[in-house]
Amino acid sequence: MKKTILVTALMVICMCLMTACDKEKPLKTYTYNHEEILEISIEKTSVYSDRLLIEFSEDSLYGAEEVVCYDDNFKIIEDVDYSVAKDKITIHTESASQISGLYIRVNFDKEINVRYLDSDNYAMIVYTWADDIGMMPNGDLDTYYTEKEKEERAEREAELEAAEAKAFSLIEGVWENDEKTLRLEIMYVDENRVIKVYEEEGVGSGLPAEIPIDGISVNEESEPVEVIVYDNVSWGAAYSFYLSDNNTKLQYYNSEIVLEKIQ
Repeated sequence: MKKTILVTALMVICMCLMTACDKEKPLKTYTYNHEEILEISIEKTSVYSDRLLIEFSEDSLYGAEEVVCYDDNFKIIEDVDYSVAKDKITIHTESASQISGLYIRVNFDKEINVRYLDSDNYAMIVYTWADDIGMMPNGDLDTYYTEKEKEERAEREAELEAAEAKAFSLIEGVWENDEKTLRLEIMYVDENRVIKVYEEEGVGSGLPAEIPIDGISVNEESEPVEVIVYDNVSWGAAYSFYLSDNNTKLQYYNSEIVLEKIQ
């Protein structure tokens, strides 16, 4: 009798262990052979019924501050909880099998964007901060975006370039003040837009000797019309110029000096 009870108990224990093991077994596992991007790669994604485990290369996620999940239509999946270790993310959600993409803000100067986790390989773009241009993308730019997105991005870039070309045409040329102590040459140099400033000592225009035009826009609703020149779009560093007298007079925002277009 005791032997029968012992055997039964052992069988129950084995069944419980087997059930526990089956419960922990992933429903699907994706492994990848992807080159590192800035020493970051994903080794494996394991899909469970109630969670997703994404394993990264060593120390890739140290100090990660935010995780956002997307489905295969790139829509945000709500109602998820997550925990982050230095090399893995565990996402707890009933929609674990629907997760296809991630946005990870590691810190203020590093962001990781991943798509197609639920495939033979993923696409990843890592953004890092560069003082001269802001957040700079590295990685699978050609494969990360869909063809439709690429077309939309190209259209937006073309529209922006057309708007910037129109704004630049308003101030392009050579400008001088009456005393000829301040001269602005606003031109293309090697296909880049630039403002060259020549002034005599004591003029005090407040302008640097050269302003590379990283971006330019026009506020036609202002009176006079305002043209805003950005020497660094990411930093928001900008100079405002005002046009008057049918766009023949130019005044820098922070100066009383008025220049006339001579070329």
